[in-house]
Amino acid sequence: MSSLRYVVVSDLHLGAANSILTSLTPDNRETSPNTASDLLVQFAACLREVASIHEGGQRPTLILNGDILELALAGTNEATMAFRKFFEALTGSGDGAQWPFDRKIYYLPGNHDHHLWNVARERQYRESYLARTRADEPLKPEFQTTNMFCDDSLRPVPCDYLDLAVKPLQAASEVSFLTVYPNFALLNGDKTRCVVFHHGHYIESIYSAMTELKKLFFPAESFPRAIWDLEAENGAWIDFFWSALGRSGQVGRDVELIYDKMQSSPELQKVLARLARSLSEKIPPRQRWSSLLMAPVMSFLLRHVAEPLVVRDSVLSRDAQGGLARYMEDYVLREITRIRNLSVPANVTFVFGHTHKPFESEGRFKGFPKATLLNSGGWVVDTAAVSPLKGGAVIVVDDDLNVASLRMYNEHDPRDPVRVCVHAAEENPSFHALSRSVDPAAEPWRRFSELADAAIDSHRQNLFFHISARS
Repeated sequence: MSSLRYVVVSDLHLGAANSILTSLTPDNRETSPNTASDLLVQFAACLREVASIHEGGQRPTLILNGDILELALAGTNEATMAFRKFFEALTGSGDGAQWPFDRKIYYLPGNHDHHLWNVARERQYRESYLARTRADEPLKPEFQTTNMFCDDSLRPVPCDYLDLAVKPLQAASEVSFLTVYPNFALLNGDKTRCVVFHHGHYIESIYSAMTELKKLFFPAESFPRAIWDLEAENGAWIDFFWSALGRSGQVGRDVELIYDKMQSSPELQKVLARLARSLSEKIPPRQRWSSLLMAPVMSFLLRHVAEPLVVRDSVLSRDAQGGLARYMEDYVLREITRIRNLSVPANVTFVFGHTHKPFESEGRFKGFPKATLLNSGGWVVDTAAVSPLKGGAVIVVDDDLNVASLRMYNEHDPRDPVRVCVHAAEENPSFHALSRSVDPAAEPWRRFSELADAAIDSHRQNLFFHISARS
């Protein structure tokens, strides 16, 4: 069997109060981002164990597949402190401390850390293009994406921010963060297998809201044909709402509170009723009749806008299912054929996160002979009720591009121990190799499960506190 080659994590949301990896104060009411939580340290120990499975001298490559830093629901300083603690924990402690992965770390921004792509995109334009132009030369627009395949055409953008964030730490000289957005793909030697990584935000229509708004005002216009046009139309919107609120002072904290209250229908009803009352009071007396419309309008918002954002009974909402098909058939397919000028590989695996619900399944998409879906879940507690489908996973890929999922936890009682999951085990050597290496009753896996149970409970207490503390 081939050696382990890539290790993929996503949706850590480091710095956020709802991330089970973020340290909380003893009363579970506030975050303590400059302290490594017990679960964070144990999770890092598990990742080091996974990294040790490789054969030969080449260490596996770490892929951070979006929403690693929480830049919407936490301050930049909080997210950065928590990321430093994660990096430090990955290196380990004591005389044997060593960075367990390859020097290159690929970072694919998601929606909650989209700002890191903006920073990288501006550097890419400034240093790789603008600095090389002549004074009389017409300037091209900014590049909205990077190329997709991991080869000479990829040209990832160095992520200065993360390089500087870890600079004070022991292993900083051993690593280099490289930004790729929004897709990153691997292709095997005979071009029969392909693995595509994407954070997953573009499978939901709310993240292409500007395109939807454009179609509303200009019905004759269609969805963008190219991935860079999709990002050009919607990147600023994603950055504004999902990657900047943590830098918005009290406004950002208030929006975070509203998000928390959305997880409880009674509390959300109160928020909408208060909003309707506040808007009604601002209507001139002669037009007060219109205030009667506020209650049904708020009810509409509850049913059609707020509640669909919290889907509890399936791994993908109907909107996400349709959006996933569109993304695969319109964007991933076009990028495969455009960049490589080849037919679609016989076996394509799409790895994404974003939904916070890990799963493995077969996908059926036009233009793909065979497609497999793996979702890496998430590491947050953001619902008042236990959500059994929510959980976190680590995705591993070997040299032959076999892909397996190491399911770290799910939110339900009795909670399952760490386990290895794939869609079709009989065809997957990585599944069997990983299963032999991971004994959920042994360390570090057993202790991880214990700490995950405790962290889920404490962070749900934190959520309840924030839902009820402020009216």
